[in-house]
Amino acid sequence: MTDCTRWASRSNPHRMSAASAASQIRGPGAPSNACQSPDRRKEVPGQDPCPLLAEHGGIWKFDENKLDQKQEDGVHFATGLRQMPAIAWHDGGLYIVMNSRDQLNVFWPALFTAQDNAERPAEPMFRADKAGVNFGWPYCSQVSAQV
Repeated sequence: MTDCTRWASRSNPHRMSAASAASQIRGPGAPSNACQSPDRRKEVPGQDPCPLLAEHGGIWKFDENKLDQKQEDGVHFATGLRQMPAIAWHDGGLYIVMNSRDQLNVFWPALFTAQDNAERPAEPMFRADKAGVNFGWPYCSQVSAQV
């Protein structure tokens, strides 16, 4: 399981070095393009159900007043998110920009061209207002909706 590191702020004087913090945090998202096994191989379909979703591809919310929390201590607030390069809480909602897919024309050349890969949306923005939201990765993508 992934460790949750609490970053220092004005209201939280607990500090740790950037090197120590980086060693305890995984990147935000899933370690796969589309839950494939093996990953990133031409025309390999994604797994259904996707075993990565239990620990990846989502956002967990933690108690800001507790130290040394583990992933299982958090609330699985949102799932179905491949990678989240931008996350912000605002006006009671969680805003997320997701990197939803890579290299469509490389992995599925019979279905997508290099132009499709360049022009079809790959970074949709979402809002989650309550825990339990599922944004669909890896089972659906905004790519299929663009014709």
